[in-house]
Amino acid sequence: MINDDLGALSTIPALYGAAARRMINKMVYAILTSNPTIEGAALFHNDHKNLSAEALSVAGLGKVKAKMARQKNIGGKEALNIQPAFLIVPPELEVAAVQLISSAVDPTKANQTPNPFANRLNVVSDPELTTATEFYLAAAFGLCQTIEVTYLNGVETPTMESAVQFDTLGIKWRIYHDVGVNLLDFRGLAKSTGA
Repeated sequence: MINDDLGALSTIPALYGAAARRMINKMVYAILTSNPTIEGAALFHNDHKNLSAEALSVAGLGKVKAKMARQKNIGGKEALNIQPAFLIVPPELEVAAVQLISSAVDPTKANQTPNPFANRLNVVSDPELTTATEFYLAAAFGLCQTIEVTYLNGVETPTMESAVQFDTLGIKWRIYHDVGVNLLDFRGLAKSTGA
């Protein structure tokens, strides 16, 4: 190779890195959508008091948020008053979610009723969520542990290695990333299936 006019040597590692990030993203959303068992029931379950059937609206968010606030500690003796920080939606709800969170007034009312969620939640939209009516609320990082991404020896970036192949006039690439995703607690997550 005389030079890298086409950028192959810099493009290929960048594509590998992007693929690794998508893999981690997919692993996290697989926990939300597969609804695994934790503490004797599914992650989102009436027994955990974190499952609703509310529409994406001020009233619907209020009901789901109230369920989060009423979560109790493991002993069931203290209310945790968990407040949501993230509204997680599929792409089909992204525009409506952003409009709702950005609006100073309740969009469903004809008068100037204040929107208590105005600029209080961060909207996260991801195509890994495939049901167009479902949305989730999640607590802020550090407030209540929910889903944890862990890395071997704290290495958060993929390891990429290349080797020049003497006999084929080529370069071999390999990438590996030692990462795991774990469900820690259900209390900082709530789900609505939509109305």
